[in-house]
Amino acid sequence: MNVDFLRDHPLFWSQMGFCYDPPIPDENGRPRVLNLNFQRDARRHDAFADAGVDIHTCILHAGWVGVDRYDYSLCDRTLEALFASGKVKYFIPRVKLNVPVEWCAQYPEDVWVYDKGPRDREGILRLVGTPRHDWLGFDSPDGYDLQGGWLDPRPNMGDDISMQSFSSKQWLQDAGKALENLIRHLESGPYGDRIIGYQVAYGISGELMPWGRNNARKFGDFGINNQKNFLQWGLRKYGSMDALREAWGDFGEDVVPPQTVAEPAEFPVLTEKSTVWGMDYMRYQTEINTDALTHFAAIARRASGGKLVGAFYGYVMDVVRAAFAGHLGWERMLACPDIDFFAAPKSYRESGPGEPGGEMGPAVSVNSRKLWVDECDNRTHLALSTDLHPAGTPEETYAVHWREWSKNVSHNSGLWYMDLGGGWFDHEGIMENIRRIVEANKRVRPRPHRSVAQVLNVIHQESKMVTPRLNTREATTSLRNWQRTGVAVDSILLEDLFRLPLEGVKLILLSSPYALDGETLCRIREALPAGCRIAWQGELPFCRPQLTEQDIALPMTVTLEEANRVVEALGIHQYAPAGCSVYADNRIVSFFPGEAMTFTADLGGEFEVYDAVHQRPVGKTRYLELDIAARDCAVFELY
Repeated sequence: MNVDFLRDHPLFWSQMGFCYDPPIPDENGRPRVLNLNFQRDARRHDAFADAGVDIHTCILHAGWVGVDRYDYSLCDRTLEALFASGKVKYFIPRVKLNVPVEWCAQYPEDVWVYDKGPRDREGILRLVGTPRHDWLGFDSPDGYDLQGGWLDPRPNMGDDISMQSFSSKQWLQDAGKALENLIRHLESGPYGDRIIGYQVAYGISGELMPWGRNNARKFGDFGINNQKNFLQWGLRKYGSMDALREAWGDFGEDVVPPQTVAEPAEFPVLTEKSTVWGMDYMRYQTEINTDALTHFAAIARRASGGKLVGAFYGYVMDVVRAAFAGHLGWERMLACPDIDFFAAPKSYRESGPGEPGGEMGPAVSVNSRKLWVDECDNRTHLALSTDLHPAGTPEETYAVHWREWSKNVSHNSGLWYMDLGGGWFDHEGIMENIRRIVEANKRVRPRPHRSVAQVLNVIHQESKMVTPRLNTREATTSLRNWQRTGVAVDSILLEDLFRLPLEGVKLILLSSPYALDGETLCRIREALPAGCRIAWQGELPFCRPQLTEQDIALPMTVTLEEANRVVEALGIHQYAPAGCSVYADNRIVSFFPGEAMTFTADLGGEFEVYDAVHQRPVGKTRYLELDIAARDCAVFELY
């Protein structure tokens, strides 16, 4: 199977075989599984197969249970349950490569150490396996949370050490061996021909997130070998210890900078030595993370005989601490020959019914070279939790699922449905709606995609290294307000302004491009089509450009009213009035109002129109008379 097959076919993920991570034994000495009801989840996979979803996925235990010890019993049990009915066609396992706890005792020099933790081997060893050992990477008084399922007897509140260092050569060797052994086990087994690819996972929740990223007060890695590795990184960059100290200042015994230096509360002065030191550590974080991913991807590609390989990566949109996470290496990742797809959960910011929603990564840039697969873990009306914008009614659930499909079609992304709560889709109406979406997908996807966006949200990765937490949130709020103006918006990396076609683009949004230099700014101005404007949101670049009539200066948080005034003044095509979010490409147009709306939609040209939600033709037209209830939707195919 190639990457286009994955783009054109939705996936479904369940809790099937959900296993404890780090791998630990149960009372029988077998790998501990959190979700024991295999038959229940098998029925959910069968329901999605009946709705036309051909590709399935879940966490598959890697079999790595100790230092040079393997046990594939949980892996095999999961596969047997998944394929028992014969309905599931294809499978992509998510394989976590975090270390067993006993590995930390064997290699304490390669353990991740937080800023409050010990700096010596004996001090680290004393903490391994104790309550001060953070196994999950984030505080959780209830331990491993399975969304109302399994109850963990071990609170996870450790602040001193965590699991493997991301720069550990020993981890790369041992986890690589575990990955290769697992793939050989699978490929030689009864379901090898059903497996079309592998998703490499490690770190917090398998999302390539370093330990502590989810807690604002946790920072590292002050581990023994990581400090040595960062020092060697600095020496390679600057050439000598004298030059290194000239760049970073006197860094004392800890080579890794303190959190106050690496993650400033306000925009720093870029030329200060402490800022250079902190930004270099963020660059190092990205380098070791991308080193690990490329290492494991090459193993997966080779061991599987060339099958698809992917991973979670690149959360640069509305995620704070993206630099600390090492998720700012897009140019290297998009050039990596062994990775086919990247994924992330859908954005959690304003993703409920009647809201625009969005992605965590630059989907349009990724799709121009690889594939972005959006994890649609939207809370349905059956979700037990009340956080993260759950739908309140079946109708709101249906609208959210149509929005996620429309978003990903318009950006040419793939998507998978995720039942993180175990039962989010146990409803006939939801599954009938999924069936309709799959049918629409089959009609739309074979046709070549072309963007119709006249507004581009542009991401400058270097600026993300010095963007304070609050400004990241403000930037997302602004983007959601631009999306509410009834226009189509794409998000791309700044580098792609010089590579992708920009015909028809009338406005680019630069959100606090604080580290943008004058030379790059000149290149941006030269690359833009005639008449295209630049909206500077928040802090101006470090180069302090002379604003021209091409530029629009805006606050960091742009209101809907301010965004709408700009859109109208520039003559940007509005498919709907302000207050309605729109996703569109040359194949579809879709509408998602926050409040009830009656309006005439201008499609921008005459099309043969098909109502995807109600499965009926509309006829040939340029204008649609729409009356949409609050938090509902309207989705149309264009031919």
